[in-house]
Amino acid sequence: MAFAHYWQYIRNSEGQPINGVNISVYEAGTNIPVYVYDAESGGTATNTVPQVTSDANGFFEFWIADHYETNGYASNIKFKIAWDLPGVITADNIDNVDIIIPLNKAGKFTGTISTTNLVPDDGLYSYTVTHNLDYSYPVVAAYQIVGSNIQTIAVTAAMVDDNNTKIYVENDLETKITLIG
Repeated sequence: MAFAHYWQYIRNSEGQPINGVNISVYEAGTNIPVYVYDAESGGTATNTVPQVTSDANGFFEFWIADHYETNGYASNIKFKIAWDLPGVITADNIDNVDIIIPLNKAGKFTGTISTTNLVPDDGLYSYTVTHNLDYSYPVVAAYQIVGSNIQTIAVTAAMVDDNNTKIYVENDLETKITLIG
């Protein structure tokens, strides 16, 4: 799992920090509150607005979990960050904020495509590999055993979804593959 960190300072027009500003985080373009964490790991998630407040230095921070967490979000989602402190600052917001949620740490899948599983496919042979790397475009390395020789082969890979990649090979020989994503 990975967490994206967001932090900012709230200051008045004279550059002085503002303590106690209510910070609310929503899905971009909506008033649907999102879950934010109060720590990078082991923290508590809340979607009750305001999720955080600024400190005496005007500083606030929060973390958003990736989609592997129960309260996580996909890496391409955008957010709206709103703030208010009645009687001190006017409520306002910034919409369509990118909070980059890092991709999961690289994983590795190694397996064998059995010739019985290869399917003729437009003059090639294909097989869909389920790899659980949670990444759409893993790096694919493949080799075949021809006689007593191991030969690296060129393959074409096409994304099916985050955990499935279709591998195309030129012949129906048993193929060993490694996917890194």
